[in-house]
Amino acid sequence: MSEFKINLTDRRRILVQLFYRYALTNSDISVIKQDLLDETQEKLDILTFEIANKVADQIFEIIDVIVPVLSIKWQWERIPAYVQSALIIGTYEIKNTDTPKPVTINEILKLIKFAMPDYEYKYVNAVLDKMYKPNG
Repeated sequence: MSEFKINLTDRRRILVQLFYRYALTNSDISVIKQDLLDETQEKLDILTFEIANKVADQIFEIIDVIVPVLSIKWQWERIPAYVQSALIIGTYEIKNTDTPKPVTINEILKLIKFAMPDYEYKYVNAVLDKMYKPNG
């Protein structure tokens, strides 16, 4: 694992891309964890590696938090994999870090606008806006 530090914006982008790859291949948690150990270890700083492992450990719980706030028209399985990954990382960050919620939402929206310019990003904004920090 690298000794360098990744800034928060780059960390967020890396995590979304990482979980996007797993969503595309429909990988299970054991594959994700092994991949983190094998392939990405040298590309990640320690904190990014730790966060990726925490997200992998909690991925089903995170999805269970997201699904109830989706509008009736949207089903998790029909949301593009990149957007699913962005929602997972955004939800994790809102619920588990000190980063202000508006900052997290804004950064996630920037990633979606860049990767998927035609996607209805306002929907992602609405979903993430419904997330709350524990005891907050």
